[in-house]
Amino acid sequence: MVKETWSSCLMVGLLFIALGGCTEGDRATQTSISSPSASAFQPKGTIQGKVRDTVTLQPIVNALVSIGLAKTTTDEQGQYILENVPATTDALNGTINGKYDITVDLRGVTSPVNMASAFTGRYPDFRYQDVEVKYTSLHDSSPCPDPSDDNDSLDDCGANNTNHDTPVDGLVANADVNVGKLASNIKGVVAGCSESIGDFFTPVPGATVTLSAYYSMYGGGNSGTGSYGNVVATAVTNANGEFTINNIEAGQYFTIEAVNSTTTPTKKDSSTVATPSDGQTLFLLVQDNNALHLCTTDAHGPTITAVSPEPGSDQAAGPTDVTFTFSEPVKQNVAAGIDPSNADNNLFGSIDVEFLGNKGGNVPYTLTWNASSTILTVSFTTGTSGVYEVFLPLDGLVDENLIPAALGVCPSDGNNCLVSFTTNGGPVPATPVLTLVNAGGLNEANKNTTGIFDWPQVSGAKTYNMYCRTDQIYFDGSVQLGTFELVSSPEVSNEDIFFGTFLGAGGQHALQYACKVRGVNSDKVEGPDSNTKTAKDAIGPKMVKDSIVYTENSDTVPKVIGVQISFNEPLDETTAETIGNYLFSGITDPPAVTAAEQTTVFVTGNTVILTVNGTKTLDELKATDSTLTVTGVKDVSLNTIAADGDVYHLDKNVVD
Repeated sequence: MVKETWSSCLMVGLLFIALGGCTEGDRATQTSISSPSASAFQPKGTIQGKVRDTVTLQPIVNALVSIGLAKTTTDEQGQYILENVPATTDALNGTINGKYDITVDLRGVTSPVNMASAFTGRYPDFRYQDVEVKYTSLHDSSPCPDPSDDNDSLDDCGANNTNHDTPVDGLVANADVNVGKLASNIKGVVAGCSESIGDFFTPVPGATVTLSAYYSMYGGGNSGTGSYGNVVATAVTNANGEFTINNIEAGQYFTIEAVNSTTTPTKKDSSTVATPSDGQTLFLLVQDNNALHLCTTDAHGPTITAVSPEPGSDQAAGPTDVTFTFSEPVKQNVAAGIDPSNADNNLFGSIDVEFLGNKGGNVPYTLTWNASSTILTVSFTTGTSGVYEVFLPLDGLVDENLIPAALGVCPSDGNNCLVSFTTNGGPVPATPVLTLVNAGGLNEANKNTTGIFDWPQVSGAKTYNMYCRTDQIYFDGSVQLGTFELVSSPEVSNEDIFFGTFLGAGGQHALQYACKVRGVNSDKVEGPDSNTKTAKDAIGPKMVKDSIVYTENSDTVPKVIGVQISFNEPLDETTAETIGNYLFSGITDPPAVTAAEQTTVFVTGNTVILTVNGTKTLDELKATDSTLTVTGVKDVSLNTIAADGDVYHLDKNVVD
């Protein structure tokens, strides 16, 4: 799951108006204008606004809006009010005492998305915004000039011994917030260099595609997806150079970058994209001239491409090597030196190895570079049941072109690469055996989309971590696998997971959810993965009703030209448009509708329109015991039509 932050600057003006006078005894801090004092007056006002959906502009209900000294939740119209807010800025003199950090907590939102139960189409958890509250004073004793002018009189204008500065009070400032759902998708292609005609259409497999926050399409600043440069998602292109990134915040601008780090120097391209509305997909294709085209560049310094051990992993106690692998050689300058005798000036002195615990502290270590200067190894000895952290500072590390090193895949701690892992003295939990109890009963048609999982308790486990991923099933049966994410941490050996829907965006393809579980011991160390169980729509479609479509010829009885059939869920178009899957029977006088008389099948969503050649009347089609039997038609999850919904009795107008 992605963490989201937003920092922007919204200039909110509060205008405080009053007239009056004061004496030398009025110097206590004032929040009323009955007897204001220029040196002690602290004006207060009200901030109000609306929290709305970026795309639909629907009000977002029950969002928690806080500025630290005041907080409230949005009402049914998405409105909020924060009262008695001290002003922070004298707009006329240009003096700034501070800003408010508005935090919008969306985790408790109940409408238009119920964040407590929604698995997809959620909002980001938080949205952040800087707010500068302004006021303007009359400066009636000695009016101040425009602060934008170069005027020394700004230092002493506005007050003297015989008069006072009258503040202005009373107006309300607006601060609206727009947040998009995590419901947009991006599909695209990474191809060869745009500057090479022969390479322009060549797909680039194995390229890493990174999506990072840029700024909001509504109101500037940044979105709940994160502040400028925050990495939102990554993907790797397949053999055809294709990539897919799902569940991105709608209605925002992003920077999308593709990098092929296997070349020396690396190849990359980037562009700015705007995500579409909820459930829509942005296509970046070569034929539309929107693909990412990789050209050689040396804009990158040495980038950390791998670290070992894996951050957050559990390791056996004893002699340990922590390695940092760079994408290209690191220049062996003073900053990269590993000589302990010169530790004050080189890498040996700036790197840090720490043990966290009751007897925590620094740990003795040694450093080595490999022959090509691409792998740095930190060696030390660990004890049991502890947490160890290695901080690698990148300051001064460069390539031969003096381009600075970058963190790459390494977790960040400022400009330090941080590798943290644990050692465990207790037993690792055993492997669970996972069961999906209601696998055969999951059904999109009746919204039975909650998976009931169960597994026997395993030795060594105090709690459990359950991981699930979202896969896409396409019309040809191929499956695009998602990424496992932690969805719950049950203390008992069973869990119900609400998946929401088995339909993809627009209902044109299906979704399935693969889940696994791990035991967790008292040291928070996970055991091995269980078997994986897949939750998907398991019940085929059913006919639920139909209507006869007919035309009237002059002075003749109406002739049937088609039968419209409705199903209880969206259909797979390939099987639903196959004429041979529909059979009329029991129509004997005149002869029954033959396959040759059926001309076309048209499918739209849950509905099939089956046309015939118009030779039958309505009464003839509804002869006694006449039926329409459907076979082989599937839903988008590729389940064949259910036996209790595949026969329509034309004469009785019932389905069984």
